[in-house]
Amino acid sequence: MAVKHIMFDHDAGLARFLQRAPSSSRGRLGAAMAAAALERTGVADPVADRVLRALDAGEDVTVGDREAIRVRVEDLDEAYFDLAEDVGDDESRTQEVSVLFRRARAMNALMNASAATSSDVLLDAAYEALYALGLDSTTLRVVVGLAP
Repeated sequence: MAVKHIMFDHDAGLARFLQRAPSSSRGRLGAAMAAAALERTGVADPVADRVLRALDAGEDVTVGDREAIRVRVEDLDEAYFDLAEDVGDDESRTQEVSVLFRRARAMNALMNASAATSSDVLLDAAYEALYALGLDSTTLRVVVGLAP
């Protein structure tokens, strides 16, 4: 199922709001969602902070910063997949897999937000943030200024 359809199935009002967002607001909206996801998942990263500041100010994100975020997403995904293969019945490891998965999704939300030139990419950022937040669309609604 396409990301756009998943977003509409989960929270049609939020998806419609993001889909209609003017291009001048997409970076700021994506940054707000990514920031909430990064904070909730405990990701502290100086490059992520720099990207969030740039997006919030309406500035372009450098190619170098976008690449650094992409590498972080790949590293988190790899750690998540590697750990997921070895979990077995260990409850603490299962929780660790969940944390890594949500952190990867949060960083991926930021990566998409940094390239939100279309409403579809903004919806991709929302989708990643939604999974980082444990499917909590209320938080996303609040941070983008939409009533819960």
